[in-house]
Amino acid sequence: MTVKKTSNTKRMAFVAGGWHYPRHFFEMIAAQEIPKGWKVDLFCIGHRDPPGLPYEKQEIWDRENTNNVLYELDRILYKEFATKEDLKKLGWKFSLEENTVGDFEYLNQWLDKNDWKKYDIIASSHDDNLIISRRFFADILEDRVPLFQKDPVKGESNMPAKDRNWLILDHAPAATYYHIRCTLDFFKKEVIEMAGGRFDSSSINLKRVGEFNTPTSHNALAEWNKWTDIMIKFIEQHKLQKKIKYLSPYYRVSPYCIECERGFVNRTGWGGEEFINGINELIRIGTIKVVK
Repeated sequence: MTVKKTSNTKRMAFVAGGWHYPRHFFEMIAAQEIPKGWKVDLFCIGHRDPPGLPYEKQEIWDRENTNNVLYELDRILYKEFATKEDLKKLGWKFSLEENTVGDFEYLNQWLDKNDWKKYDIIASSHDDNLIISRRFFADILEDRVPLFQKDPVKGESNMPAKDRNWLILDHAPAATYYHIRCTLDFFKKEVIEMAGGRFDSSSINLKRVGEFNTPTSHNALAEWNKWTDIMIKFIEQHKLQKKIKYLSPYYRVSPYCIECERGFVNRTGWGGEEFINGINELIRIGTIKVVK
């Protein structure tokens, strides 16, 4: 995933948080079309060694109903699991770091150890994202993606963007307010500069250093949801409301990606109705073709 370096070449760092290690995710990102004039570097900050604990997924499938489209999507995502050797062959630079305070902390860990100032865009992604298009990067970097926004005061509606100027490009919005979900985001370098080179995570208390299992309770990691509040305060402080755009009007779903909830596509807790609306739209336009 490289292009010939020229004086005009722009650069993007794509930083994935490694925990579930679905091979599909790492392969699809590595296979992205990269437009002329751009170079993309791939990094994985792991909080446990690849391939993680694949049996965790099978244990869930063994005790739950698996006869619906969402479970089929899970099986596509987790058909195989990536090893360290797989990541190396696919062009990912892997680093194992302590599992501290979740979500954007792996991005902080990358920012601490890499020269982020040489990148025009720094992207951050959980590894439990089902990537469904190889045009994902190209459409963003060539400014061909559909963009949506929220009302900058109420933040409640997901409407077509009035302009194409963004500093934060969030994958898919929550149904209310204008926060970003910390699951799949593209930041212009200026945002990292505003943050002073890292996002402040000092208010988060839950750490899982030395723990390598995935909690079975949905609320076990609720403390890490404080990242949402951290980012809301950051957005307000720097008056970024109008500079946030979204790739979709649907919760967790776009033409490029379907986000998991706690590691699974089939999890539909908060925002479930809007998520299903997005899935049905992908079925309608033919992006999802696994329905029997």
